Amino acid sequence: MLCLKDTFAVRRFRFGLGSLVCSLAVACGGKSLGLSEQSGAGAGGSVTSSAGSSGESAGLGGGGGVAAQAGSSGSAEQGGDSGLSSTEGGAAGASGTPLSGGVIVVGTTEAGTAPAGTPADTRYFIVLLDPLDGHELARTQTMFEVRGIAYEAARDKWFVFTGTPGLSSDAPSGPLLVGSLSSDGFDVEQTAMVPKPSNQNTIAVLDQRILYRSSTHAGVAVNDDVLTLLDTSGPPKVIGSLTIPYRYALLRSVARPADNAAGGRVFFLHDNADDAADNCVTSGEEAACSVYESSLLVSAPDTSLTLPTTSITTLTQIDRDASVPALDIQPSGGAAVIVTPPRRGVDTHASIYAFDAASGASLGAAVSFPLGTSTKLVDPASPLTIPSVAVDPCENRIFTSEIDNTQLLYTVPFDGSGSVTAFDPSSQNGSAGAVLYEPFTKTLLSYIANSASFSLFQITGTPAAPQFSARPWQGPTGLVPSIVLVKNPLVPPC
Repeated sequence: MLCLKDTFAVRRFRFGLGSLVCSLAVACGGKSLGLSEQSGAGAGGSVTSSAGSSGESAGLGGGGGVAAQAGSSGSAEQGGDSGLSSTEGGAAGASGTPLSGGVIVVGTTEAGTAPAGTPADTRYFIVLLDPLDGHELARTQTMFEVRGIAYEAARDKWFVFTGTPGLSSDAPSGPLLVGSLSSDGFDVEQTAMVPKPSNQNTIAVLDQRILYRSSTHAGVAVNDDVLTLLDTSGPPKVIGSLTIPYRYALLRSVARPADNAAGGRVFFLHDNADDAADNCVTSGEEAACSVYESSLLVSAPDTSLTLPTTSITTLTQIDRDASVPALDIQPSGGAAVIVTPPRRGVDTHASIYAFDAASGASLGAAVSFPLGTSTKLVDPASPLTIPSVAVDPCENRIFTSEIDNTQLLYTVPFDGSGSVTAFDPSSQNGSAGAVLYEPFTKTLLSYIANSASFSLFQITGTPAAPQFSARPWQGPTGLVPSIVLVKNPLVPPC
């Protein structure tokens, strides 16, 4: 899911960081092993084996298993490694009780105790939280920044993309950690060097495949969006790519995995506020820019992917300022949903566009719902920002928020069968942020990325008349999330 301000990075930020190459050593199984971000990857280790086979001459040895010893060397310079720091719970040999219920997974960066500016001054973690009250279940330290988290429900596998900050051409790749969750934390079973994702909300998980953006659009005169296709049926490896033309800059992507076959259908949400000449118009009081949608079927043999421009459809227009739309997919695979804010000088109703998750076909006319309430009206001078949307796996309804104007949470049936409920989280000492729906405990999580702000709300009542009740927050003091994800199993716990 989207960290709150990542959307603006997609539309506004220019990636121009200088060279940043890390080569660190980690003690693993009594052996000091090097890890460089620029190397190719060897095969990953298995759950019970020693670490995997060596990489190529300039490569990285495969990742250690849950009960592994040190890996064989990838070259004279580099050996196998799990991609974790040896100082925390991710050390080789860790294997706790599998987590079978609900869990909140947080990627975070914390300041260390070493002198400022030294490599040890910053630490990176995967933190597991209980969705009932946010208390910490376990944490695992990674060697590099957590740049993306993905979950494949069919195999109950977690994928953690790590790497140095930014998309510098000097360090385009980073360790991808593959494993499972247990009472000990994130147990790594395989590692591979892959291109780093540009941000969290353009990672789409298919069956035995992941498609994600690895280089970003930065204006009409610079680059197209380039997506990397990974085969994750075994040790992860790059097998293909997709280029999306600059005019349709990628904002978000989600996927519906295929049934019993590699691949699935990927949904894309496009806009391009940078391309004012081609994508935006000036009408009325403000400039407005088009928002587009498309989808692409990815099959097992596919490597060289193409998204025909004829498959890209214009949805609507939104204000060119910080107004932002959102995209998500129903975890049970029923529908993909896009929510767009209105042009605030024109209307105060947001719109929901629903698409069949298997075919990509529209499920009918857009469903509109009012933003604001009788006591919290839309301010025409402030942007309308919808940072995320979460789709209930058991009901045809969405949860969403608007954070810059009305600062409310909303639940809306997207099939037009019920009424809209707007909820002010401040009434229960909460805040409006990006939202996730945790299905095991029926908890709506609202959080603000890069800020120590979490709110948990239990959803009760009926789909037609839902009730929000604040859950107590007992999470780690000062936990600042960069990425947050919840577990959605293959069969929803309805």
